[in-house]
Amino acid sequence: MIFLHVVPGERASNAESALAEELRERMKQLIQEKLETGKAEFLIETGNAAKAILKVAGEYNADLIAMGIRNTFAPGVQLGSSTAYGVMSGAPCPVLTYRSARH
Repeated sequence: MIFLHVVPGERASNAESALAEELRERMKQLIQEKLETGKAEFLIETGNAAKAILKVAGEYNADLIAMGIRNTFAPGVQLGSSTAYGVMSGAPCPVLTYRSARH
């Protein structure tokens, strides 16, 4: 199981790159507490989120991509410009999207 966090390219600086290891370790801590068994890898990538997700999915020969989506699209935003659409249209495997429950 691969857990991936993508830092957008416009935010990826040397300072943020230095925080990547800390973020990876925190992500590992939070998720491994919930995992009872199984091996997990925790990756941090930078750049365009859809491209990074597709790159990692190809490199690891992914069987499934699961990703969160926002509750709503902003007015005037085309579905074709969303990260989820970019991943769904280019993925080498099924893509499962989910959104958090509204509070």
